[in-house]
Amino acid sequence: MGDFLDTPGAVSGSPRMGGQAIAGHNRRRERPKEKGMAFVWGAVTMMFLIPLVGLAIDSGVAFVIKTRLSIAVDSACLSAARSLNRGLTLAAQESSARETALRYFYANFPTGDWKTTGDDPVVVITESGDRMRTVTVNAVRTAPLYFLPVIGEHYADVGVMGQATRRDSNIILVLDRSSSINTTGSAPFMKNGAKSFVDKFSNGRDRLGLVVFHGAVHRTMEPTFFFKSTSPNMSKLIDEVAIGGNTGTTAALNQGYDMLLGLNEPGALNVIVFFTDGLPNGLVGNFNNTGYDSNPDLLKAASTCTDKMDDKIGFLAQGGGGKPTGPTNGIFSWQHTNHKNANQTQISNLDGCLMSGAAAKMRDDVARMPFVDFFGNRVDQSFSGAVPVDLTKIDSPFHLNQGSMNTAIDQARRIRANAALRPVIYCIGLGNESAAEPPDHGFMKKLANTHDSVTYNEDQAQGMYIFVQVADQESGLQEAFQRVAGEIIRLAL
Repeated sequence: MGDFLDTPGAVSGSPRMGGQAIAGHNRRRERPKEKGMAFVWGAVTMMFLIPLVGLAIDSGVAFVIKTRLSIAVDSACLSAARSLNRGLTLAAQESSARETALRYFYANFPTGDWKTTGDDPVVVITESGDRMRTVTVNAVRTAPLYFLPVIGEHYADVGVMGQATRRDSNIILVLDRSSSINTTGSAPFMKNGAKSFVDKFSNGRDRLGLVVFHGAVHRTMEPTFFFKSTSPNMSKLIDEVAIGGNTGTTAALNQGYDMLLGLNEPGALNVIVFFTDGLPNGLVGNFNNTGYDSNPDLLKAASTCTDKMDDKIGFLAQGGGGKPTGPTNGIFSWQHTNHKNANQTQISNLDGCLMSGAAAKMRDDVARMPFVDFFGNRVDQSFSGAVPVDLTKIDSPFHLNQGSMNTAIDQARRIRANAALRPVIYCIGLGNESAAEPPDHGFMKKLANTHDSVTYNEDQAQGMYIFVQVADQESGLQEAFQRVAGEIIRLAL
């Protein structure tokens, strides 16, 4: 006992140690119950957590599938809409569009992608009364689920529908056939490019017309849905075009626009595609001018013309290559009756006029250029974008060119001002930068209303200007016409 009592640690430490031992003993006795509860709660939690995690993973997979499916459907819609120009019949065009839609769909979403299954997408093509066609593609894919089968769900359907709408187009192709086309050997390349352009559009849906011009304009094919199937078709007519003469740009643009006015279809895409290899070098006016626009008579008082009362309407042409002085070629008919004939003929009512026997003596009969041409376009420099011109310089090829450019710029501006039709003008220019009369890119940009033109008007339709060097004309013209066709189809979508 003494030994026990004599041990201080035993007396003072025993209660603490004893208490700790009892507490520790109690905790050890409770652990099995706590573990059991933890297993229960863990099992209950997993019952909810596994489906949630599985749902998140399967939803993520479904989202990826839907994203890829959307890309495939959008590509199918747009490609099918663009392809609504293949085949001579409407049935052939629709069949081609469906084939194109499926081809582009499977290129972006191959069969069995992400282990999905499903039938071919449903492609439907409908046409409304306002020259619009809509391609609808509806695709459904059945995707396997990886985690949700624990709750009885093994598959999920993922569906996407897409639409693309294309307007039909009214397109007037305006082709320069002036003599310089032959000088540079450009005729076959211009014709091949124009024919490839025509082939990009839809017989029976799109409507195409053809205007060819030199000093005179010829309406070679009035706008028709059947430009590929009528006889002769447009490509054949382009092949037959004879080359020669001056460059009457304004009258050509005017007649292209007149064709669009005759159709009067605001629901369609209305386009003029203008090709030229040079600057305008003549203008159409009334050179007797009796009662015309309140302008004084344009014939000289000393003119020997017998008839000074009746209108003398024609194309005032120059032949001096744009030089300050040089020959002027006379007043010719501004309309032609044959695309196979390139002759330019003087107007008929020139009895007694010096120019009736020698066209170059036109300057002896005519006092000056008109303020306004026959179509109502300004010849002078009284509007924004006009170039300087002296209307009295009737014997100056340079000033006649300047006045001719003004009428063309004003005509293009007035065409685009039609808010109902909203015509678009695309210009293709061919030339040689080192030539004696190089191309005027600023002038062509004004005609097209390109964004970088000094006269760009954001309230009017923006067009396009493509320039091709003569050295690159074989492939360059082909590419230029193809590029314009692609832009028109893009705008139609």
